[in-house]
Amino acid sequence: MPNIPRITGCFEVIAKWAALGIQLALHLKVEYHPSKRH
Repeated sequence: MPNIPRITGCFEVIAKWAALGIQLALHLKVEYHPSKRH
């Protein structure tokens, strides 16, 4: 089965980009959070 390493590599790339996107989203959420309303 020569397709398994390619599939796992693809999942690794997807997981890496998903983690990066979540980190960026959390950073933007913290950065632009409307907490300075007092």
